[in-house]
Amino acid sequence: MSTATPELEVKMREMKTRLAPYLKHGPSAAVLRLVKGALQPWLEWGTLVFLEQDLETTPGVPGSATHEIRELSSADLPALISFQRDQADLARRLARGDRAFAFFESSNGVPLHVRWGTTSPTWIPEVGLWLHPRPREFYLYDVMSHPLHRGQRLAGLVGAAMDGAFRKQGFRRKVGYVRADNRAMLRSMEWARVPLRRLFELSYIRWAGRKPLVLGSPRPPLWGRPDLPLIVPIPSVAAGTSMDRAVKTTVFRT
Repeated sequence: MSTATPELEVKMREMKTRLAPYLKHGPSAAVLRLVKGALQPWLEWGTLVFLEQDLETTPGVPGSATHEIRELSSADLPALISFQRDQADLARRLARGDRAFAFFESSNGVPLHVRWGTTSPTWIPEVGLWLHPRPREFYLYDVMSHPLHRGQRLAGLVGAAMDGAFRKQGFRRKVGYVRADNRAMLRSMEWARVPLRRLFELSYIRWAGRKPLVLGSPRPPLWGRPDLPLIVPIPSVAAGTSMDRAVKTTVFRT
């Protein structure tokens, strides 16, 4: 019979959950994750996979779960302390118009899964670029599940509620990225069973205080500055000429 107190049992369960990603995929993967974590203040490397999805392909939320999912307001921010996010930064997100949705435990109102979406240009620190959501598109970011409640497919439920809310406002797509070594997120995406389009991948090496070295070719919606390039009309040419047929478009001033 166990003599551990309930508080100790909770702590032990939480520690086991946090260590699981380091041990699940073998000793070599565990050592690599630990080394990367230890070096992160000075050196970071990895690969980002950028994806998009049509919102119409997101399934609806089961009726039994809808009452436990809702959009967050500033009054909910203190409840997110377990996700170790800076409260001032969360307040700034809401102030600029970002939206957050969460799944709350029905018994005590604790958020178990949270995700954020925005239509504003957002800095991607790993590659030193800005992500600009395109028209009728939002950028999904900072998707978090409580360590003790991972594997319960909460991501799919909250994702469906968020996508439905954006879709009602005329949005058609969402875009985001996942780290190639984030196995938990990749597994969650497989469970969701929605068609995702892989846009491109970017690998990076980032030293503290220095501009990242990006390996790959960044493409829209990534840009090197927070404001979009100016769109300049091409000078008109005689209708019907070969140039008119070939370049009836616009160019970007970078």
